[in-house]
Amino acid sequence: MTGWLAVAALAVAVVALLVVVLYVVDRVHALERETQDVARSLEEARARRVQPWAGLSGEALWQALAGEPPEGTDELALEAVRRRYRLVLADHVGHLLRLGRADAASGEERTPPNTRTVRTPRSQVESWLPPALAAEVYACGLGLARLAPGADDGALRGRLDAAVAQLHLQCGLEPGPPASAALLQAADG
Repeated sequence: MTGWLAVAALAVAVVALLVVVLYVVDRVHALERETQDVARSLEEARARRVQPWAGLSGEALWQALAGEPPEGTDELALEAVRRRYRLVLADHVGHLLRLGRADAASGEERTPPNTRTVRTPRSQVESWLPPALAAEVYACGLGLARLAPGADDGALRGRLDAAVAQLHLQCGLEPGPPASAALLQAADG
């Protein structure tokens, strides 16, 4: 009888050991799956961070900043882009202003391009502006270049400030101080 009891105890111990081993193997697999999921999400986050401008460019970048981001766009990445976009916007507006002044000096007048490739310290991005506002900035450049020396340029400066403020507001940036002084000084330089 004690032999049977020993065999039964051994069988129970083997079954208990088998249950423990299966449980541990299942937990190891679950931890491995979780680790792979975390590693994958970290890799995706790193890929999003590495992409300058959240992977957006041109009109898609403008639309995202204006409140219509493509599906799946990370809001934190978009806020980081918005903070850097002020420099891109200033470069593009300054270019349009200089282009208008140069065209006035050469006697030309044309429809200004509303796209421009802007180089930044870490990358380059295509900047896109609404055509009407790009044309308004260009027209201000034309008008300022055509003014007689010493003439009052207050109305043109006001139009330029309004256009630049509208661009800032549309893409979710605070307008800040009037842009005409800094832009016109940069255009003269």
